[in-house]
Amino acid sequence: MERNRETDGGSKLPFVLLGAAAVGVASSFWFSLVKDTVPEPYLDEVFHVGQAQRYCAGDFFNWDPKITTPPGLYIFSYAFHKVIGGCDITSLRSINTGALLAAYFISTWILKSLHPTWNKRNLGHTAANIALFPPLFFFSGLYYTDVASVAFVLLAYYRFLKSRERGFGNGFDVLGAIVFGLIALAFRQTNFFWVAVFPAGLAVVGVATNAGVGQEKEDEVEWDGDISLRFEQIFKVAKEKGVVYDPKVENALAEDYAMTALSIAVIAVLKLQRVIPAVFPYTFLIASFGGFVFWNGGVVLGDKSNHEVTLHISQMLYLWPYILFFSFPITIPKVLSILTGTRQTPTSLPRLIAMAIVSFYVAVIVYTNTIVHPFTLADNRHYVFYVFRILMGNPAMKYVAVPVYVVCGYIAIQTLGGYSTSKGEEKRKFNNAIASRLFSFDKSTPVVPERQVESGRSKKQIKREEREKKRIEEEKEKTEEPEALEVQHVGNDSTKVSFVIVWVITTALSLVTAPLVEPRYCILPWIMWRLHVPSTEMKGGSSAESKEESPAEKKEESEEVVPEDGLLQRWLRVLQEDSTRLALETLWFCAVNAGTGYLFLERGFSWEQEPGKVQRFMW
Repeated sequence: MERNRETDGGSKLPFVLLGAAAVGVASSFWFSLVKDTVPEPYLDEVFHVGQAQRYCAGDFFNWDPKITTPPGLYIFSYAFHKVIGGCDITSLRSINTGALLAAYFISTWILKSLHPTWNKRNLGHTAANIALFPPLFFFSGLYYTDVASVAFVLLAYYRFLKSRERGFGNGFDVLGAIVFGLIALAFRQTNFFWVAVFPAGLAVVGVATNAGVGQEKEDEVEWDGDISLRFEQIFKVAKEKGVVYDPKVENALAEDYAMTALSIAVIAVLKLQRVIPAVFPYTFLIASFGGFVFWNGGVVLGDKSNHEVTLHISQMLYLWPYILFFSFPITIPKVLSILTGTRQTPTSLPRLIAMAIVSFYVAVIVYTNTIVHPFTLADNRHYVFYVFRILMGNPAMKYVAVPVYVVCGYIAIQTLGGYSTSKGEEKRKFNNAIASRLFSFDKSTPVVPERQVESGRSKKQIKREEREKKRIEEEKEKTEEPEALEVQHVGNDSTKVSFVIVWVITTALSLVTAPLVEPRYCILPWIMWRLHVPSTEMKGGSSAESKEESPAEKKEESEEVVPEDGLLQRWLRVLQEDSTRLALETLWFCAVNAGTGYLFLERGFSWEQEPGKVQRFMW
């Protein structure tokens, strides 16, 4: 135990600083390349730089009508100019380089609050990967609103988490939520959903979760197995005991999401006197934003004709391949589980009929709500142009993408449930199952450990012994401290269904109102998703380590006849480790950043209508 404390305490500073150094070096290198190759404002920078320089000159009332976002970035640039004395394009771009580093540090604070059991290596590495996220990292070298906007949204979210930890009753927390929320809104209007709607929803969940009578909690309630009866029970338990129905994502089926929403709604109504103070700062922000929209005559400033609010449900379909494209290294265990037909958790692929129903509705959305903004197919400088050229090139192609949307959505949500690995034999069974099913058409044969086959026992006897062994392990786990678990999700690290509901609703509200499809619009939904993806490596050890064993445990382990893993099984085990997946995610992000950076800097082209002017590929 002492060794674990020393390792944790000793590694805290180096890993966080190492991540900061990596992000700082990468962003500074990118900033330098852009400065040398693109010394003049490019694309939207023309408007942003011009407006910022007017602010630096003290001209606060001359507004460029082409700019649709609030003046937060320019006000910040004015303050920055007063400190360093520079307002040229290089100085202005450096603001986002610094903002990316700030976003990294704030991400470490958020991760520490969300996942207190994480080891510091995973914490720093995950935060670094968030900063290296390609659509975010790219704009750290340019003068756009995205990076600084993200930093302030993350700061507002961190303040919400601290407020939740203190029970929503601290006046300083209320003031902080309002101040940081207003600052974030001053950068981008769409931040409204992430600094007001998102925390308001989570605050309601927080109040509902802590509304139980006495010490009774959700996991102490015997929920009925019959769905219709369980709905009735949920209402009764919520009303009488204030206990919310909120299972973990990895254990949840489709109906559990409806049950969770019902349970939270009932408790929120019954505990309204506690809900109102918790959501007050966010209702204030909602009211403030509503007042702005009324005063402005719309959401956007400047050019309103090309940015009208539109019901664009298909935006939610594009989100799922977006997440899987960037984060496939993190989803590897879940994908392996699906491809091989194995069950890592009680949650498997939805029933065939449910998948068919979802696919049908997705196809209806594609048919009725595929909106292509004029800008999308008119500007070949953006990658979305090429994606939509493929989707719209053949009338059938957009329907071919339907199963892709469904499967990607399922994997993304299930990844929030984490990858709960177990110790010893159970983990080996799962790896063997994957290995055998990847190369075998027979997926019904159970994987039996070698030492059981050699014993000549009957299948009935083996099953009986396995049930008894499982019962003993469950009893043992109840008496053990969390640190005694080797590689399992413990405490609050497993994402609950309630978070998925709030996150999906917030994401939908922020995306479906935008007619234009842009990768930048999905940055915040991805970041919030990534922050909540659980880890399998906890403080006090990693998946390769466990606490110091007693002599009796060592003796028992030495007497066990354990078969050696094959090469494939060892590779599968490596792929399941957080350190591997984080490293693969880093390599993938670096590859994407290098590729998009090269295209932007070195593969310029020209348009006939603008001869001599270099056009560049970008997000």
